[in-house]
Amino acid sequence: MNPIPLTGPSSLERRLAIGWIAEVRKKLRGRKGRIELDLSETRNIDASGVAALLELNRWHRDSGIRLRIFNASAEILQILEIMGVHREFEFASRLSGDSSNRRAPLLIVEDELIIQSVTSMVLKPLGHPIVMADNGIDALSLATREKPGLIVLDYMLPLMDGEEVLRRLKLSEDTSDIPVIVMTANSIVALGDTSRFPEASAVFSKPFQAREFRREAARLIYECSNSIQEEVSA
Repeated sequence: MNPIPLTGPSSLERRLAIGWIAEVRKKLRGRKGRIELDLSETRNIDASGVAALLELNRWHRDSGIRLRIFNASAEILQILEIMGVHREFEFASRLSGDSSNRRAPLLIVEDELIIQSVTSMVLKPLGHPIVMADNGIDALSLATREKPGLIVLDYMLPLMDGEEVLRRLKLSEDTSDIPVIVMTANSIVALGDTSRFPEASAVFSKPFQAREFRREAARLIYECSNSIQEEVSA
C-alpha cells in the first residue's frame, strides 16, 4: 500500500486542531496505507492537537502501524515527551525536493527523544532522509523495510538491547552490509574499549562530538555506497 501524505496546519491548537482533524477524517475515508504527517509548518500544539495526533494513530490500530511524523519542531517533540505519548509515534525528518528523497535514509535507533532530535540535527546536513525507532524490535523491522545507508544504534533499548539488534542485523542477508554506529554511555567505552561491539562499524560514547560524529557517518555512508556500486558493476 502506498503511504498517505498529510500536511499539518500552522497550529495544532484548539479550534484549528479540531477543524483540521475533521478535514483529515473526510480525506481518509475509505483509504488504506501508512499515514505520513509532515509538521514542517506546524509551530504550536496543545492538548487538542495531541488528541488529533492520537486519533490519527488509532486509524492504524488494527494493522499495528504507528503514525509517522516528519519534521516536528523541537517544541512539539518536547510537549509530546512531557505528556508521555511520544512512544505512540514514529518520528523522521526529510529534506524538501525529490533529489534528497532518492537517497538511502539514515536510521536512528534511540529511545530518548532529545537524543533522537540532537542526532537527527547532527546528521541532517548530510542530505539524507532520516527515520527513527525507539526500540530494538522496530529497529529491525525498519532496517529491513527502509534499507538505510547507515544505522545509528543505541546500546540500551527497550524490548531488545542494542547488542542483540546488532547481532541480528549482521545475521540477516537484507541488512548485514549496512554500516552501524553504536552509541553508548558505558564508561568503559568512554575510555576506548570497544571490544564488546566487534561487528560495529564505529562506536561512540555519549555525549559525542557533533563534528567528529558527522564526519565518521559521512565516511561510512560513502564507503558503503561505493561498495554497492562496485558489486553492481562486477
